[in-house]
This record gives sequence, C-alpha cells and structure tokens, in this order.
Amino acid sequence: MANITTTTNDNGSPLLKEGVFQNDVYTAAGAVDLAAGTILARNVSTGKLVDYVIGGTAAVNGTPSAIVTQAVEVSGAGDVQIRPAIGGQFQLERLVVVADGDASNIDAVEKDKLRLYNLTAISVNQMAQATP
Repeated sequence: MANITTTTNDNGSPLLKEGVFQNDVYTAAGAVDLAAGTILARNVSTGKLVDYVIGGTAAVNGTPSAIVTQAVEVSGAGDVQIRPAIGGQFQLERLVVVADGDASNIDAVEKDKLRLYNLTAISVNQMAQATP
C-alpha cells in the first residue's frame, strides 16, 4: 500500500488579474528581502517607493502606491530598480505590510486606501490542507 504524503503547494503570485506594471525605484533603509505581495508607498519628496506603513504620513509612507509581485532581495541601503504592480486585483491573504510581515492588519480602511490607487484586495478562500 502506498504511503500518504502531504504536499504544500504555493499558488504563486499575489496578483489575481489585470496587473499593470511600471519600472520604478525603491529606496531601502538597509538590507531587506521584500516578499511577493509587499505593499509600497511613494515618498512625494523623493518620488521613490518606500515601505508602506499603516498610519504613516500621507506624504511619506502612509499612502499605498504599488505592490511587489515577485520577491526582491536588497543587499543594503540605497536605491534599487524594481517593477511593481501599480494596478490590478490582488489576493488579500498574500499581501504583506513590512512592519507586520503579513496581511493581518489590513482592514476595510486599508483596503479602501488600496482601492483609491487601483490596487484591489480580494479575499480568496484557498483549499484547506488535508489532514491524514
């Protein structure tokens, strides 16, 4: 008789559909690994993308502007060229706020902020993992 094995599948990108992408510059404060689904904000004084902060200053880091759809490794402080999504529909559960490491604090208010910039967060029910 065959053994039962458990397989964990990664269902891919946080992007569900209608992605619009743009080449841009991300300013890192230090070495960081941006996970796929990381929400970024635009610093209006520099015009560059930075980590989005819930409750942050609107002109600096409190307005979501883009979402990273593939992991990005940044080796140190400074500017990095990236190609994030600036529009589309995204799986809510796969979004990431850098300070939290996940989407646990994305509530209706944060979803409305995302929607203002054509970044629509949709809750998607994944199939539960089978228990042997």
